[in-house]
Amino acid sequence: MTLKNKKENLLVYTAAIGILLGMVALIIFEEKNYFNSRLSIQTSFEVYALAAIIFAPLIEETTFRGLFAKNKYLRVVSILAQLIVLIIIFDQNTIGLIAGTISLAYGIWAIVKKPNTSTLRGLYFFNAFFFASLHYSLEDFQHFSTASPILFQFSFGLIFIWLVINYSLKKSILAHFSLNLILLFFGFLSLQIVDKQTHVQTFENGQISWSQTPLYPKDKGSISFKDASITIYNMGVLKALEVLENLKHGDQKELEVFTAPFVKYNIQIAFNEDINQEEVYLETIHALAKAQIIKLKEAPNKTPILP
Repeated sequence: MTLKNKKENLLVYTAAIGILLGMVALIIFEEKNYFNSRLSIQTSFEVYALAAIIFAPLIEETTFRGLFAKNKYLRVVSILAQLIVLIIIFDQNTIGLIAGTISLAYGIWAIVKKPNTSTLRGLYFFNAFFFASLHYSLEDFQHFSTASPILFQFSFGLIFIWLVINYSLKKSILAHFSLNLILLFFGFLSLQIVDKQTHVQTFENGQISWSQTPLYPKDKGSISFKDASITIYNMGVLKALEVLENLKHGDQKELEVFTAPFVKYNIQIAFNEDINQEEVYLETIHALAKAQIIKLKEAPNKTPILP
């Protein structure tokens, strides 16, 4: 495909620069002590995949890129859909709310006034940033390592707008579908073809050993307790902690736990001495954090219970 005789090629050039900067930023500003909210996925891989390749392309393209379609009804639907999004995120995403309000007002003005192309360019960028910001939380913008991935969503948002302007909304939906499908394919391979090597790490109160297990076949996971040890078999960390959380003290503060989505493990934790069930939850979190299987973050408005 050539860009010759195409409209608004600035969007493609800007997107290419944004993707490059995003890749560089991920390398330069990588920092293990910061947590991206996109690591908090708590659904199954199948549900996530269905949403990513079916619902996301249809809904997101209609909501955000429909504003640039030639069909006036699609533009109206886009405006209404963006308004609904703003209502939903009103008290949840300040950055998205600001960007979305500007984008929506700009879009309504563009439909009514029908300005020239050069005047519309600001709308392209506000629209793409609105789309990108919805994939993150306000806290993600507080450090380069967590904010830099937004460059990817922003850049692809510009590319999808370019496709609508030069081709049609159907083309942007197809492109969005294809992109998500490719990303899911490689994500699936990383979950299925795993390093089964057993790793060992000591921590203050014992030792943890673990290995990753493939996503499929979906053997039933389990947790067992024996003397001063815990065995987690073929289970995701968040699911295991959900089971163990029922054992903790009711007055213990909560922690946000971040881990690689959809990854399953075989984990053996041996403690130096017997511990009661009420201590199991915190000691397991301590072990998992030491092994860097999880990352810990203080929950909003909570006092942390681990250093």
